[in-house]
Amino acid sequence: MISIVDVSAENNLREPPLQCNNEWLTNHMEHVLPCYLIKEEPDSGWTITQTSSKKVTHKDLSTEVDIIYADLVSLRWQQGEKASVDFPLWQHRLTIFKPHQLKHNTALLYINGGIIHTSGELQQINTEPELDFARIAARTKSIVIDLKDIPNQFLQFKDTPPLKEDNLIVFTWKQFLNNPQENFNWPLRLPMVKAAIYGMNASEEILQRQKIAIKDFVIAGASKRGWTASLTATQDSRIVALIPQVADFMNLKEMIDHIFNVYPQGNPAISPYLPLKALFERPEMDQLISIVDPYQYKRFLKIPKFFVTASGDHFIPPDTNKVFFDKLPGDKWMRVLPNQGHYINYDSAHLITDLTESFYGAFLQGRSLPRVTWEQEGKSLYINTSRRPKEAWLWQATNSSGRDFRRVTSNKDLSAYTRTKVKFKCHDRTCNSNLKLPQDKKGWTASFIEMHFNNAPFADLVFTTRVFVQPDDYPDKTASGNKKALNPEE
Repeated sequence: MISIVDVSAENNLREPPLQCNNEWLTNHMEHVLPCYLIKEEPDSGWTITQTSSKKVTHKDLSTEVDIIYADLVSLRWQQGEKASVDFPLWQHRLTIFKPHQLKHNTALLYINGGIIHTSGELQQINTEPELDFARIAARTKSIVIDLKDIPNQFLQFKDTPPLKEDNLIVFTWKQFLNNPQENFNWPLRLPMVKAAIYGMNASEEILQRQKIAIKDFVIAGASKRGWTASLTATQDSRIVALIPQVADFMNLKEMIDHIFNVYPQGNPAISPYLPLKALFERPEMDQLISIVDPYQYKRFLKIPKFFVTASGDHFIPPDTNKVFFDKLPGDKWMRVLPNQGHYINYDSAHLITDLTESFYGAFLQGRSLPRVTWEQEGKSLYINTSRRPKEAWLWQATNSSGRDFRRVTSNKDLSAYTRTKVKFKCHDRTCNSNLKLPQDKKGWTASFIEMHFNNAPFADLVFTTRVFVQPDDYPDKTASGNKKALNPEE
């Protein structure tokens, strides 16, 4: 039996919109998202499909975790339905991990992807590689929720092939950009955020029936799901901390400029967006950004934030977060993963489990986390921490032919990141280290500082500076070394 998810979005909004009529929204696009979220979804509901348990053994821990599997319908996507989408009801696989030793009323919501509607040669529903959610639940003594199928995909519209991921997002962007005044509810990020919120609602209801009350959430996700996590955190007051992973999609206007200054011809990972390049300077793009860019709502991001990024990201340059990180309010930390591409959950699921669990566990226990700040003056870097690191490293890599640090097979002139030890001097409660940013004689050099702090019984907390690229300039847009970015990848 399907139970209707209790709709209380307006009560949970950080700032309810002043008005939601169409005339108002066409002139106040920043209210499109909250207005979309408070609209009721009468088709929403959930049903439990299966329960099981899993024994978790890790170091000196041996315990049981109960697992609840549920099917969730989050919303009816009316914009897609008007365009004859084949599956207007958004469905999700929702899995709740409940440790036998439950201590906290804060839950971790991890937004995941996956394929729920098969297409062509793809004959089975697939999922992304799993983090060890049962282990995170057991070791943190808290509820962990895995919400899949954000967004629903493949989806096919009238006169389109089946679409997923970036091609699906771009399709919805085109609808908006063609007529923002009529199509302000088209961007795919709107139902993605709403589905995440309904995942929280459903989890609360399911657990209430087991006499478990969830007070608030830490939200996480990777790539487009990390972007969705950040945007959801700006809207829902139940979210008390944020862990976006390979999702440095903030301050989009400057981010887009930075991408095309670094990759003048674009790069394969962003190829679905390249046909829109001519529109990036138009007012319609500014209107779209005012809806989907978490940075536009940054006043609501005072909660603790832990950004995880990859040194060799396929989509964006590794120093992209320089356009937003320092400008965000509240406590914030960063970790750059050396020698990692964009798909960290595929390549390093165990590492992502460790770092998610470590930060989340420290947050649950109310630990005072070390403050890490830095300041660049020319080629000098000054780092300060509020606690002595157990160890610290300078990581650096060089590309002799271009300002390109993507970890892809065609990027043959990129070296691996290597590390050298860094020493900190401490006085009272402040530790500092000063060093020169490395620069090779030829090409561009990327570097960052990595610091390890004890966080037992969890893995060490590892925080880094952002990536610094030397020389701090952009390549010649006519240079042949940049045209290789258009070569097909894998």
